[in-house]
Amino acid sequence: MDISADLLTLGENSFDLIYSSLTLHYSNRLDLLLKNLHRLLAPKGLLLFSVGHPIRWAAKVEEHEGSKSVLMGYRKGSSGTEIFGDYLSTKRFTQKLSDGPEVTYWMRPISAYFELLKKNYFDLIEFKEPTAIDVARQVDEYFWDLRTKLPIDMIFLGRSQDQLTSHTSRLN
Repeated sequence: MDISADLLTLGENSFDLIYSSLTLHYSNRLDLLLKNLHRLLAPKGLLLFSVGHPIRWAAKVEEHEGSKSVLMGYRKGSSGTEIFGDYLSTKRFTQKLSDGPEVTYWMRPISAYFELLKKNYFDLIEFKEPTAIDVARQVDEYFWDLRTKLPIDMIFLGRSQDQLTSHTSRLN
């Protein structure tokens, strides 16, 4: 489904559940997209989605003599502070995939997703930062070791609220 066009052709309250895996971060207008998803959900409908984790893209990448360092944090010394990465900004990335096409996506801090869900009348039911499962260790030790310490994706489960009710409760 073309999330930028096809959503507009669907009627209100059409779904009890909307599921999206690793697609919403391709939208540079996530606010409008969440507004449309809310419109499509029946009262108390569920929105389950995953997106790339910002920690993966917030780090500074340095290459030196054939090796790559992915750095996050800072170093403070007598000559000042050197900052590695930028976690708190929404950033646009364009990447060429191994099979040829180029894709553009936006990475946002986790708090941006929380704020956008709330603004668009979703109650956050659950939030997960999944880790590699044990069997992955047998397939790829490096992947398992890295992904049991640093998340690659995050998963949100939200429930649609009635706009009138949630607006009134926010005023009180």
